[in-house]
Amino acid sequence: MPSQTIRAIVDPTAIAIGNATSAVGNFTRGIVQGSRLASENATLRQEAQAAAMYNERISELEARYQSLEQLQNMPPIGNKEKVSARIIGVFPNEFRASINVGTNEGIAPGMPVVAAAGLLGLVQTCDRHKSQIQLVWSPRPFQIGAIVSRPPFTAGMLHGEDWNRIILELPTDASVAINDLVSTSGFSEKIPRAIPIGRVVQTAHDREFGVVRAQVFPNVQIGEVQEVVVLK
Repeated sequence: MPSQTIRAIVDPTAIAIGNATSAVGNFTRGIVQGSRLASENATLRQEAQAAAMYNERISELEARYQSLEQLQNMPPIGNKEKVSARIIGVFPNEFRASINVGTNEGIAPGMPVVAAAGLLGLVQTCDRHKSQIQLVWSPRPFQIGAIVSRPPFTAGMLHGEDWNRIILELPTDASVAINDLVSTSGFSEKIPRAIPIGRVVQTAHDREFGVVRAQVFPNVQIGEVQEVVVLK
């Protein structure tokens, strides 16, 4: 301390300069450390994003594997041969999807396309290497014979109305309730019996036409499936 006091008396300017130099040094070190911390934080954020993408990809692969396993373990459906396929395009405004098999694999219009959870749609058109599927909820002229799982298993005609909205028309005395399973009736040469379609979410009596209209929510959600089979 005496030397500091003497120095201040002898050369006060030197003390001021020394203090300023020390402050500048501290400020500079702070900038350097701050830049390094910012860089480290940016690196950590990038690593966290990469980890999140990796985990998402793992989840997608696990879901695909489970879907493939379910399709592989699917019991025989009627006397139909199962042709494995993959969805390669979805066109929501047209109520259709594309799959990667066609006439080379023996695919023809009218064949049902099935995911592990049930019916997705019917083959509409096909070329050598791919086919277009008309989704089961398509509102275009498109009807499928269907039955309600509740005894006495009343049969009716099912048609699409809007995205994920299907209507099953039944006789006015039909026994049907919320959550009943709706499946294909089998009254068709191409569509086997008992392929799940969906569950009843709402019912209404149309006395003018003498029918019960049951709204059905499809078992298969197009955004959740990639692997399917065509029944030929």
